[in-house]
Amino acid sequence: DKALSYYKKVEPYFSNLKDPAISFSYLMGVGEAHSLRNDHVNAKKYYEEALKINVSSKAYAHNLTMLGKEEFALGNTAKAIEYFNLAYKTAKETKSSLNEVQTLLAIGNLYQKSDGKKALEAYQKGETLATEMELNEELRDIYKGMSIAYEGRGDFKNAYTYNNKYQAIN
Repeated sequence: DKALSYYKKVEPYFSNLKDPAISFSYLMGVGEAHSLRNDHVNAKKYYEEALKINVSSKAYAHNLTMLGKEEFALGNTAKAIEYFNLAYKTAKETKSSLNEVQTLLAIGNLYQKSDGKKALEAYQKGETLATEMELNEELRDIYKGMSIAYEGRGDFKNAYTYNNKYQAIN
């Protein structure tokens, strides 16, 4: 709520902004603030607006991932998958490994309860990259997701192993 009140103060100046990077940061920030409040409709609106000015930057993949998360939260799984696939492809093409890991994590989370095999494939790819890059926050979330996915598949040994990894890094 506090973040949104500060963004409201910037709003009158937004139309005069000539720097796309500043406009993009503003729109993504407002979108994230709405997302954290579980206001997925407004978050999606700001992320879509940011996407229009962000096509040629490395942050494009991140923007697509955030849009996918909002679509998933709104129950639009097919649209979320579409955004995630494009985000992953874009991250690989632009050699943006952090975005690649974050998109793989989002894909794993999407499939976590519905298709454990697909979830684990995404998590394992993400785990490899996150380990190489020492992305502890993403690794923590990947381990948690893997634990849940293994549990859903009835593989309690691996669920326990990854829950322990999650606890250790958390």
